[in-house]
Amino acid sequence: MDKFTISDDVMSDDILVWAKYAQCKGHPAEWFFSETMTTREGRFEVAQAKELCTACIVRNNCLRYADENDESFGIWGGLTPQERGYRRVGRARKG
Repeated sequence: MDKFTISDDVMSDDILVWAKYAQCKGHPAEWFFSETMTTREGRFEVAQAKELCTACIVRNNCLRYADENDESFGIWGGLTPQERGYRRVGRARKG
């Protein structure tokens, strides 16, 4: 596989398959599960997590996983729990 080919694994719904491609792999979990966003450190951690997510090839898988499993903590697919909640409300209003 050359560097421009994306593995079919990336399209999997199984977190054990697609997570091995995640940009967050090997980075501090605290960035993605910050204790608080009210401190400078907490906001920095969240910003670091979101920055990694922007270039992640499995970002959509991650976000779908969080939605399907009703994750109420952490950054998933580049979104905070509040941002994911706003998306759900928006989809409900359109439906």
